Amino acid sequence: TNFTVSQVEAMALFGSATWSPIESLDISVGLRYSNEEQEARQVKTSFLETADGTDIIELGTFSFFEFVDGRLLAEEFFDDREDDAFTPSASVLWRATDNVNLFFGYAEGFNSGGFNLALDAALEDSRTFGPEGVKSYDLGVRSTWFDGRLVANATVYFLQYDDIQRFVEVGTGIGAVTNAAQAEGEGIEAEFSYQFNDHLDFFGAFGYQKTELTEFVDFFGRDLSGNSLAFAPEITGAAGFQYERPISTWGDVFVGSTAQYRDETFFNDNNEPDEVSTDAWIVN
Repeated sequence: TNFTVSQVEAMALFGSATWSPIESLDISVGLRYSNEEQEARQVKTSFLETADGTDIIELGTFSFFEFVDGRLLAEEFFDDREDDAFTPSASVLWRATDNVNLFFGYAEGFNSGGFNLALDAALEDSRTFGPEGVKSYDLGVRSTWFDGRLVANATVYFLQYDDIQRFVEVGTGIGAVTNAAQAEGEGIEAEFSYQFNDHLDFFGAFGYQKTELTEFVDFFGRDLSGNSLAFAPEITGAAGFQYERPISTWGDVFVGSTAQYRDETFFNDNNEPDEVSTDAWIVN
């Protein structure tokens, strides 16, 4: 039987400011402080009984033994951690025309570490994982055309991860979160919506991304550098329409459909060719 108790306390402070040196230009900066304290305790008990009623337990890899209220505590894990970070952001927005806005953004992100409580004492070194950080760069355009009936937006981006958290195999059939050294991602996203008339709208979106583990040696000593991140399709897309029209006192008639596409992805960071999802369309 497993008994697990965990507690998390999180706190964040954020501030931002915007300066407009000219009417068409906004320069914004921000700073966030994040702090997270975690505490976890897990006790695994065993209560095996022989034919004559004697309680027994095999030693195995258990690291802690004590009788409490007639039960044998086979293993105990207790740890606490505190992660904090300052993450700045900055952006520039230029209203080039009444219908076109250009922007550039930079931001840093932070995700705290944690515990792999499903692991036992034999994998003690993998029971904790550290925080991850990311730096993002965005360059894009937001625009409207034909008196606002057409909206067209596009963004290119670059992501740089430090100590990225990945779920990997740490034993036969055993998985846990660990930190890879570095990873990168880059891509483009585009979307549009078009109001054909007062009742009919069309919309669509397209995304392309490329991800790479730039430095990562896994639990088994395998160098996964150069591999793509799991569950990160290169191509995604969507298209659809919606039609809405009032019908006298009966209310409105609404008809719509959306088709979504997702490229094939790897199930794990090993990029094993026999563990790949197929590309798929979803239509509703």
